[in-house]
Amino acid sequence: MLINLTPHDVTIRTQDGHELTYPPTGPIARVREERTIARVVEGVPFMQVQFCDVQGLPRSLDGVYMIVSSMVRQALPDRLDLVTPGYTIRDQHGQVIACRALYCNG
Repeated sequence: MLINLTPHDVTIRTQDGHELTYPPTGPIARVREERTIARVVEGVPFMQVQFCDVQGLPRSLDGVYMIVSSMVRQALPDRLDLVTPGYTIRDQHGQVIACRALYCNG
């Protein structure tokens, strides 16, 4: 079973052209950021960002794979139940409209 913990629909186009769409189910899993100003150049702040803990992510559940952002998946390399959209398909404007696969940690 796949559940979507991102804020938008995820559409997967299978090899035979069939599309599976997973709407957000909540909660939204996010990586918390801490930002500090490193310097200011010509009035523009240059920010340093440190990625901290993951928020909004349920515990692992048997047989359940969770669609999350790449940042969330990469922040937790030991979580084999986390997947992210990969091998994306874009429209004529460059917008992602689907993906052909899901990337995983192992």
